[in-house]
Amino acid sequence: MPEFWKRYLVILAFLLTQGLVSIIGGLVFAANPGENVIFPGVSINGTYIGGLTKEQAFEKLNQEISQKQKSARLVLRYGDSEWVFSYDALGFRPDIEATVDKALKMGHTNNILTDGLEIFRLRREKPDFPVEYTVDNEILKSIQAGIMSQINVAVKDAGIDFEGSRLKINREVTGKNYRASVNDIKIREALGRLQVVPVLLDVSEVRPRYTASDLAGIKEPVGLGVTPLSRGNGDRKENIFVAVGALNGQLVRPGEVFSFNQIMGPAVQEVHYRNISTVADGRAVGESSGASQVATTLYQAALYAGLEIMERHPHAVAPGYVAGGQDAAVVLGQLDLRFKNNSMTPVYIHSEVKNGRIIVQLLGARREGETVQILTEKILNTTSSGISGLHTRVYRIFYINGAEGRRELVSQDDYVSGQ
Repeated sequence: MPEFWKRYLVILAFLLTQGLVSIIGGLVFAANPGENVIFPGVSINGTYIGGLTKEQAFEKLNQEISQKQKSARLVLRYGDSEWVFSYDALGFRPDIEATVDKALKMGHTNNILTDGLEIFRLRREKPDFPVEYTVDNEILKSIQAGIMSQINVAVKDAGIDFEGSRLKINREVTGKNYRASVNDIKIREALGRLQVVPVLLDVSEVRPRYTASDLAGIKEPVGLGVTPLSRGNGDRKENIFVAVGALNGQLVRPGEVFSFNQIMGPAVQEVHYRNISTVADGRAVGESSGASQVATTLYQAALYAGLEIMERHPHAVAPGYVAGGQDAAVVLGQLDLRFKNNSMTPVYIHSEVKNGRIIVQLLGARREGETVQILTEKILNTTSSGISGLHTRVYRIFYINGAEGRRELVSQDDYVSGQ
């Protein structure tokens, strides 16, 4: 483009801009009612105050809002429940002066372009603003706490209990959480309107992990593990109760792999579960935290249930609470117990500490006529250095209607000493 045309376009753009500014400035000057007068189009709480002075708007609003406050109610609603409060009960105090000052500032910024656009917006949109106010925050907080206690419901998975020898399925419960911060904003916005318009409270739902339909097909105990609760130190016992509680109610769907450590992880973070075992040469040694005894009890149940063992580690020394070869050592982040549900139905874990025993039952559905036997062979030996040891072989035998169907070697372990 020739240099002449470039200069021409620059000059033309400048002139157009200046002209636009002049036009807008003229409109602002013509439409500006004065610094102490509110621009036309503005309302507060349904009361029109456009074209009024600050003093006139204050007087008009003061009368109107005082009347509205007497009949105004804060109505909170959730489902079929409703809570109604008078404004006086909330410690509501309108700030008329602050409200008028806010309205007066609209279109009075001393910026021609900004004020011009604001004038057009106010005339076109005719905004209706809420009143500025203060409220007793402690009262409002107490009201929300009371409503929250009525609405909140803890989520609960479907589960299974025993009624004598029969299984009873307990249905799930969907959790409900009153969203205090969100509702606080909604309530405060409604208060500024002084209208009897219900505020629909925001409540989130928490879906349970398992529903009653997820437990379909579970009809009987398929595996049982029992170990004695020793009279050990308090920390160890507390850890056992934590681990048993974390296991109870877990569901392993067909084809899923269950990890003991994966379940214990959240329990560790939540209650500072102490794992004081150490690992050397891939074996757990040292004092047990109690987790391994719970894992061992679960391992026994998994063996009798016929589940596929994916990972299991023996202790360096056979523990006294179970026969050698049937233990399962776990150390968070290092040694795990994992098994796969290779059946056609879900497996539900029911665990408890009862009558001085740790009891883990696996509930599911066994093939008709099938029973399982665990056979442990023990061989005492002595190393060349004179240290006594124990070698074990554990077999799992499946019977169909009393006849042996198949036999599998589950594990072979060597212990420094043991039973």
